[in-house]
Amino acid sequence: MPDEFKNAEDKPEEPGLMTVMTDRKFRRGTWTMFFWTFFFMWTGIDALNMYSNVIIVKMNEPRIHAGKEPFFNAEVGSVLVGLTQFVGSLLAYFSVTKFNRITLLFWGHIAMGLLWFAVAMSNKYEWNMLANLFISIFIIIFSMTEGPLIWMYGAEVLNDSQLGIGGLGFTVNLLCIAYLTEYIIKWIEPEGLFFIFSGTTLIGAFWIKAFLKET
Repeated sequence: MPDEFKNAEDKPEEPGLMTVMTDRKFRRGTWTMFFWTFFFMWTGIDALNMYSNVIIVKMNEPRIHAGKEPFFNAEVGSVLVGLTQFVGSLLAYFSVTKFNRITLLFWGHIAMGLLWFAVAMSNKYEWNMLANLFISIFIIIFSMTEGPLIWMYGAEVLNDSQLGIGGLGFTVNLLCIAYLTEYIIKWIEPEGLFFIFSGTTLIGAFWIKAFLKET
């Protein structure tokens, strides 16, 4: 038998799902990852990815009702979302190699939370161009900080079963975002949604500071 297969056989067995959820050695890391997915998803990035058309149309409604031309239509806005994610992903190489994990995560959340607040206020006063600028900056910062780091950090400190629980957290929160976003927009308008994302993102900054350790 080749040596690499012999070495694989000698490796200790991965703990199972029940073990990583309940055993004292693993459970803190498991549940920290699970709850981190809440703050990751409620930064609002996937709401933008799934509902950018709906959000931009709703943001443009006051200008259209006033007989003014919107600065961005939904199609251009959706392209802008994708383009800024691409730019942020390129810049992420430099951010994740130059700064500590927790520093990036904490200050990234602070910046993103404040940007969502700025988006909400801009939308409230119909400063649509400014709102779209802030959304673009938010996406770039997300792509340079939390976007790649949740996966990198998880792979550095967790085993496969723990990451599986994290994947469950992603799925649960993604379903909530997918189901609730459109109703929230109808209920409290886009700025209400932006204020929610601002609050959860800022709370997430201090949660990260309290529960995550530098690797």
